[in-house]
Amino acid sequence: MFARTGHARNRSLLFSAEYCQYAFHLKYHNGGQGAGFGADVDVRMSLIYLGCAFEFFADSTRKNSVLVGVQAGLKYQCLATGANKNYGPGANFAPYDNSDLDDLRGDIRIQFGARVGLFRMGNWNSFLSPLANVSITSMLKRSPGSTAIDFGLSLGVVRDRAN
Repeated sequence: MFARTGHARNRSLLFSAEYCQYAFHLKYHNGGQGAGFGADVDVRMSLIYLGCAFEFFADSTRKNSVLVGVQAGLKYQCLATGANKNYGPGANFAPYDNSDLDDLRGDIRIQFGARVGLFRMGNWNSFLSPLANVSITSMLKRSPGSTAIDFGLSLGVVRDRAN
């Protein structure tokens, strides 16, 4: 879902809310010779991304544009199957069976994209939009450092309040 503001011919501010679902295998360990922790799990994670981007139009028809912005991910659900491992004194290996994985959280991303207008009907524009989202924070709480990049292609419709 997107909302566009501003009446300038060559730019606008774009707000978005996106539901994303990821499925991946996660294996990490952190610690030294004495003690440590880690996990080896299959994850199904759902996030809601709230975004704000500046959109710059290529011409006065407002059909084609580039955008750059930021997105903040909020963890909605995170189910894991596998094992959580703690090493050292009192070591344990706790199984996950579609359990919530507390080690993961939402992340913050920089968003880059373009919109290519397909057709226009009144104030409604349809578009094709290639995009890239680069995370600047890690989804891992206890062992930060890993980041991600997503590439995508979306097809959508936007109501343009400015003509």
